[in-house]
Amino acid sequence: MAKLQNKDVTTLIYIIALFIFGVMFCCSLSMGVEAISWIVGAILIVTAVILLASAYVENKSLTTIDGLLGAVIAAFGVLFIVKRLAWIIVQYIPYLLIFLGGLLILDSIIFIIVRSKRDYLVFGLEIALGIVSLTLGLLLIFVDDFADYASIVFGIILIALSIYQLLLFFGGKNRRVSDKRRK
Repeated sequence: MAKLQNKDVTTLIYIIALFIFGVMFCCSLSMGVEAISWIVGAILIVTAVILLASAYVENKSLTTIDGLLGAVIAAFGVLFIVKRLAWIIVQYIPYLLIFLGGLLILDSIIFIIVRSKRDYLVFGLEIALGIVSLTLGLLLIFVDDFADYASIVFGIILIALSIYQLLLFFGGKNRRVSDKRRK
């Protein structure tokens, strides 16, 4: 069996994480948000520890700019976990979709009228994406159960993407091994 390299291990960890997130979002939106809160919080805390260690190694003091920045980042990391601040990201998504949809619709109109380009395919794709984005954003805000169904769909997409990435990973491995054998 071929030896796994660091890049391969990183890719497998990414695929497994994608699958786990997909399962969590399928089970419940709050589980997915909980996981994201913990991961982002942990990343912030690790970053803070690295900054604190760097401050100590360089200056033999923790009250440098790096040390103080590390304390601020660590506090935010803990806050992110305790208060589940990933909900802010989830609550931001509908508004982002609405504004992106409006922007795409407006740009498609500008594309046809002002730029005088008669490329109706680009116009059609841009206005369709704008309408879909705007509609999804409005549904997420005004239809209570839609967010739960969207969470399930998002989870299924993440699971399918992880399976696809896994197939590409192992398919690419088989090709690399067979290419080495031919040489």
